[in-house]
Amino acid sequence: MKLAIFPLARSTFDMALAEQVYSQKMEVLNQLNFELICPQNILLDEDDAEDFIQYLSEIEFDAILILQLTFRDAETICKIGSEFEHPITIWATNEPRDGDRLRLNSFCGLNLASHALGLRNRDFNWIYKNPSKTLSDDLISALDGIDRKRREFQPTGSIENHIRENKSTETFKIGLLGQHPPGFDTCKYTEQSLENIFNTKITQFTLDELFTSAETSTDEEVNQIRESISQVVGLDEVDQKELKKSLKLKLALEDLQEKQSLDAFAIRCWPETFTKYGAAICGPVSLMGEKKVPCACEADVMGALSQLYLQKITQEPTFLVDLVDMDVPDDTGVVWHCGQAPFSMSNPSYDIEATVHTNRKKPLLFQFPLKKGDITLFRITQSLGSLRVIRINGEVLDKPMAYTGTSGVIKFDKGVEKVLEGLIEERIEHHLVLAYGRHDSAINTFASGFGLSVLEL
Repeated sequence: MKLAIFPLARSTFDMALAEQVYSQKMEVLNQLNFELICPQNILLDEDDAEDFIQYLSEIEFDAILILQLTFRDAETICKIGSEFEHPITIWATNEPRDGDRLRLNSFCGLNLASHALGLRNRDFNWIYKNPSKTLSDDLISALDGIDRKRREFQPTGSIENHIRENKSTETFKIGLLGQHPPGFDTCKYTEQSLENIFNTKITQFTLDELFTSAETSTDEEVNQIRESISQVVGLDEVDQKELKKSLKLKLALEDLQEKQSLDAFAIRCWPETFTKYGAAICGPVSLMGEKKVPCACEADVMGALSQLYLQKITQEPTFLVDLVDMDVPDDTGVVWHCGQAPFSMSNPSYDIEATVHTNRKKPLLFQFPLKKGDITLFRITQSLGSLRVIRINGEVLDKPMAYTGTSGVIKFDKGVEKVLEGLIEERIEHHLVLAYGRHDSAINTFASGFGLSVLEL
């Protein structure tokens, strides 16, 4: 077999570790009886990938193996899928839960790619295991598609045709700040479904409007916010100018929310907040979430809508999370986001700490492990081009912080392997909404009212 290798990474992650994982994966591949076609270096951007795609288009090969070395948006993988008809396998890996930064975030990249490929009806195989000398058989099986657990999906109808008989009597208004990043099909939304089914209106703002509003805040207003979070440890240890700018973003969000009567936000939270404005919006998102004004990152409108509905069901704040690690031997997964969980979800045995974004190095983010307790993960999903509801039950364990930011180690009711396979095979978005408690009956009633099927994992 002639196997084309696409080693994908993003330079804002731990490239030293990515290089190490790449070397280990190539060591495993070199043990196999394959002819490997590789680029000279790890592909870090679209131009690098485009050059290799062009090269491959001029030669013959049998299959494609994408090495998901770090998180990467789905743009390159979708390009590969559209340019070639060859079988594709994506190989992602775990990483240590050592309380340090999320150094690779490889699983989230696989999750993002699976959703995007599903929307394009482009099938693929996948493997989520660390490289080892005993991995050869599993890798060959993935490349050959052997023993793959095929999804059993009964669509409830295309999003375009799914019009509720009785439109929701409840109206939501979501402020959209900027647009979702390229390659984030998980954050797209269909305006027809929002208006015709969920009776939800989108009000668009530019990021510059947010930044301009933030700069009009007074020192007195900023100090009031700072005093209100005086329990946070380490506020004096981050860059004070950048901290002030970050807190001003909360004031700007509050101003927009009040003037426009908004119920939630969907915010393009990177890179411009860091590169253009000069501070993180993650901390303000946490504080707004505690006030029950959800703020979905990466301009995820359906994520914000899912937060609103789960918040209505639970009458408690919600937390938009990524699943970033799924450890089959340990039978646990980790939910995480940069530092934006509401304070009420913090484990009381640990301090709430001020910190900086691990990749962008700017405040304000909060840092703590989630408190122990039963939880529900929920989303109104558009996977495979059909509206459904996904529900996952589990328990946050009383564990130290897995990664910097806000994170929790989850024991899933149906086991991590079933959740892992379900997320990828059903092509679910990478953002899920977390709330404490179990809400099966209320979620089933909600879904039934909108004519949506419920995927239980």
